[in-house]
Amino acid sequence: MSTIAISGYAHSGKDTLAGYLCEMLPDARLVSFAKPLKELVYRLYPNIAKLVDIVGWEQAKDWYAWEAAGVGVRKTLQHTGLQPLLPQCVIISNNESS
Repeated sequence: MSTIAISGYAHSGKDTLAGYLCEMLPDARLVSFAKPLKELVYRLYPNIAKLVDIVGWEQAKDWYAWEAAGVGVRKTLQHTGLQPLLPQCVIISNNESS
């Protein structure tokens, strides 16, 4: 099974291209990496959740006026996506020495 990752600037046609590929390749399936990230941001930031409830994700990401109010939806998604979920990696070993 092959994997095709699509990246690009906002409004550059990533979803449109993915849709075409899914139509042309019958076994293809679309996997959104942003969906779980959006769910996390929605739960962590009540200001963003309120805005998303009113206008939806796509419009909320493009409302630059909210940047001045400290919301910055697109920047918050980008920042959250780059942060590790755990502050450090902890390895626990159960090796018993005899």
